[in-house]
Amino acid sequence: MLTLSQFQPVSDRVIIRQDDMPEKSKDGFYIPKTAKNTQRTARVLAAGPDSTLKPGARVYFLHKNPLVMEIKEGVVMLVPELDIVGEI
Repeated sequence: MLTLSQFQPVSDRVIIRQDDMPEKSKDGFYIPKTAKNTQRTARVLAAGPDSTLKPGARVYFLHKNPLVMEIKEGVVMLVPELDIVGEI
């Protein structure tokens, strides 16, 4: 199985890990699993040489067609920088 250090994105591609969503809201309501799929924030783990993003940045992203990969560190997504809509 690959590790993050063994995989370097090319061009403007970015490897991100989607942020976890809490089980309950601040008011104590349980959040259904279908709503959890709408979470669109992530942390950048690695970026290609043409990317303007740096590892560690928190971003909002479009969930159009990410390439979902399982690596040793867990499940990550490979997306083009065009799908990143902003830094947090």
